[in-house]
Amino acid sequence: MLVVAVRFRVKLGYEQSFLDRVKRQAKDSLAGEIGCKQFDVCHAQGKPGHVFLYEVYTDDAAFEVHRRAEYLQAFNADTADWVEEKVLERWVRP
Repeated sequence: MLVVAVRFRVKLGYEQSFLDRVKRQAKDSLAGEIGCKQFDVCHAQGKPGHVFLYEVYTDDAAFEVHRRAEYLQAFNADTADWVEEKVLERWVRP
């Protein structure tokens, strides 16, 4: 299994809009991608604007399907001006 961890730092004033939009992205991914097995959205207590995504895919090919999805492209376009920093890490879960 491929685990994708994404950390966002969202600009002040956009926290709730970002959370609402990323939750919709998670729902779209789970519904539209057979290889997307988990997509959790978390935010840090006491640290406004710090958001963490924990995504699990069957393999690299499933993640590529995710990366090419139209709804991911729309999410990136919708949130581009709201994000100060985005860090993506790939992990393997045996």
